[in-house]
Amino acid sequence: MYARAFGAGMICCCLSVPAFAAKSAEQLALENIEKLQTFNLEVFSRQQWDRVKDAYATNVVVHWPDGRETKGIQAYIDDLKAMFAVAPDTRIRQHVMQIASAEWSSVIGIMEGTVTRPLRTSDGKTVQPTGKRFNMLFSKVNHWKGGLIDEEYFFWDNLLFTQQLGVNK
Repeated sequence: MYARAFGAGMICCCLSVPAFAAKSAEQLALENIEKLQTFNLEVFSRQQWDRVKDAYATNVVVHWPDGRETKGIQAYIDDLKAMFAVAPDTRIRQHVMQIASAEWSSVIGIMEGTVTRPLRTSDGKTVQPTGKRFNMLFSKVNHWKGGLIDEEYFFWDNLLFTQQLGVNK
């Protein structure tokens, strides 16, 4: 297992596999975290949708904070694009914590942006742009298979997010 907490300056590596296999498991964990960090900080933040396939399986299953589940890389890309519809400058600023094993990884990061376009709510209403900035923690838990993420659990505080967007007071 590999773990890094940036604020505390801590790096921890705990492996419970035989010594001859430990380097392989550790290397796999490091590669997964590096690939996820590249995806979040570069691919997502720069909207490089043609590069999503570098980290995600074509049949990826994504569990969203609002309870939805999507299947397939194109559905995932469509949902990611929708995040930029309201705040075109959305980006992931940093990962504040990363942890990984050979098959699982998790990050806690900071996502931010500015609401400069209208937002359509789930009940069909339109909320005009507020010009407000949002800044929130999120977390992802990913399962890796064959060097690609085949399942992702995505978490953030929806109430805080909608308050910062100006939808909920």
